[in-house]
Order: sequence, then C-alpha cells, then structure tokens
Amino acid sequence: VNLFLDDLSTFFDDSLLNKISKKCLEISNQSYQVNNGNIPKWSQAIDTIDSFPKGKIALKKPYISINHDSIDNESLTAELRKLIPWRKGPFMINDLVLVSEWDGDMKWQRISKHIKPLENKRVLDVGAGNGYFTLRMAMEGAKRALGIEPFLLFNYQFRA
Repeated sequence: VNLFLDDLSTFFDDSLLNKISKKCLEISNQSYQVNNGNIPKWSQAIDTIDSFPKGKIALKKPYISINHDSIDNESLTAELRKLIPWRKGPFMINDLVLVSEWDGDMKWQRISKHIKPLENKRVLDVGAGNGYFTLRMAMEGAKRALGIEPFLLFNYQFRA
C-alpha cells in the first residue's frame, strides 16, 4: 500500500470521483496560499525533515512507528517540535514518542470493530487531523485511504 500519494488522481483513478479530482487538488493547493505567520516555520521544518533518509512505517502497538535509520534524533526532535501541538497519536519515531493530546489507539480499539473489514475498501477520512486514523485504516488493508483536513498545521504534521 502506498501511504503517501503525491498525486490525488491516483486515489480517484478507479472511481467515479475521478471527474472531480482536479478540483479537489486545486482546492487543496489553495489552502497553502493563506496568510499564516507560522507557515515559514512549518515549511522549514518539513524541508529539513524531507532531507532526512526515509523511514519505515509499522504498527508497534499502541504506536504508529516510523523507524529512520541513521538520523540525528536531536535534529529530528527540534523540527517536530516546530509542529506542536500534536492532537492525535500516539506516534513513535525511532525512540522518540510524540506526545499527543488524544490517545488515538484507545479510540481505535473502540471503533475498529465497527468499520472492519477494511481490505480493498476506499476510505475517505473527513477531518483527518494529522492522519493518525487515515494511516491506521491504510495499515488495516484499505485499498485507498484519503484524509482531508482543513486545519493547516495538521496537514504539515501529516507531511512530517
């Protein structure tokens, strides 16, 4: 499963929603064109994180775990702190636990039995926040999982 699609048309490819994919992408790109004084700080954090080697994502209950080999944990921590507060989690990157305001694993335990099986399903996570539940659904075998979120900080957190 490709968790990080750079092209929304891939998500819409096999559905009737393909007709609106260009409009969705246009609206998504417009959301980054707002006047928000935090954007330079958030963008710089993402640029720095993007320069690190890519990690491997896994579920290490209760965490969504991302293991980055040969990363300076202090540098990574400094960049991730520029993106606080982390509302949904828990995430673990190497040995760093991102403290989140909400324990998403607890909620996942309550809701997962009502939404399974997810294998080969297309999932639209409306109000996805930083993507915690979008990732969990993808890891449970969803054919496609797309999170949409209007709050800009959470979009940057997902990109991290």
